[in-house]
Amino acid sequence: MKLTTKWILWYTLAAVYALILGALFYFNMFKFVFDKKLQGEIAELVRPKTTFFVKNLTVKPFGAAVFDEAELLNEWVDEDERIVNIIYLNYRGMIRWHKRGKYIGTSYDVYENEVGFETDAISRAYTSRQPYVEMFGDKNYYDMAIPLKAKGDEVVGIINIQFSRVGAKALIKRAMLQFFVGSIAILALMGFGLFMMFYYKVISPINSMKDSIESISTKSFNFAFLERDDEIGGLARAVSKFLGKVKGELETFEDVSAKSHVAEKSWWKTVVNITTAKNEKAIVVDENNMVLYANFKALKGKSKIHLLDIFDSANSDIIQLVSMAMEKPGKVYDLDTEFQGKTLYVKVAKVDSGKDVSRILIILKSKKNKK
Repeated sequence: MKLTTKWILWYTLAAVYALILGALFYFNMFKFVFDKKLQGEIAELVRPKTTFFVKNLTVKPFGAAVFDEAELLNEWVDEDERIVNIIYLNYRGMIRWHKRGKYIGTSYDVYENEVGFETDAISRAYTSRQPYVEMFGDKNYYDMAIPLKAKGDEVVGIINIQFSRVGAKALIKRAMLQFFVGSIAILALMGFGLFMMFYYKVISPINSMKDSIESISTKSFNFAFLERDDEIGGLARAVSKFLGKVKGELETFEDVSAKSHVAEKSWWKTVVNITTAKNEKAIVVDENNMVLYANFKALKGKSKIHLLDIFDSANSDIIQLVSMAMEKPGKVYDLDTEFQGKTLYVKVAKVDSGKDVSRILIILKSKKNKK
């Protein structure tokens, strides 16, 4: 898998992970903010009127709500679409107002048995003497109980309001949609910018270095790459340094090989001079059938001579003899043949002179000198 593919895959996974974590965080934050805002707005309806309700409860603690109270409660229910119902109770738990008039004057226990309260918010608010809120109806509604306290922190009544949180849920949904759209746009733009930087700073230089390496000649070992100050530039310098070492070692090897070749050629010259007569021709070839030494001028004007440059198709029997000798080191093969218009006696033998080093010695004698 290429680096670009890996980078895109990992960035996508990291972006999705960050998006999910961000969504969880912002969802809870939006839920807290919008729900608290909704609860605060409903509670703010009652707070300025607390003294009004407490005064009426003190003057007329029993019976139905007075006209002003009923008018105010009706106004809240009619004008605020979020409010589903309001139950107004005195300190004895008698209902002073209900949008369905038949329940006015009903006690808390009777109403609980016949109709039932959505939650236990009223009892909790009465016990704690603090406002209490609880969800109901698949978390689509809130049940808020607000105690009305007179002097001495005495609870003289409770206003219980059920109101919808559908609007708050819609706000949360819109906020989350905006969050996703904005986050995806930001991550896409940021990813594009990072990818372009990654491509031009990493991928493109690596491809350029690859092309430079592929174009290196084994003759010069020249590594053409623009100088850089970053890690890729350091890698390029390391490659160039390595190629310099390889070039130096090859030059040393070639020098040693050349010296060895000269020494071996001198050695064979001595051997051939000792073992052959003046009118006899001798040729020494290496494992590639290249002439290593000859005691006569084989071909003029050529520095490197192959055995086939000396013996052509008319001397195929000599070539065959060489092939036979290659198979069995130390064994001497001979024959009579025609070469350059003369009848010659030819002897061929393979001489092993070390590991993976073998030489073929070919001696050409005139037929009259055969012994």
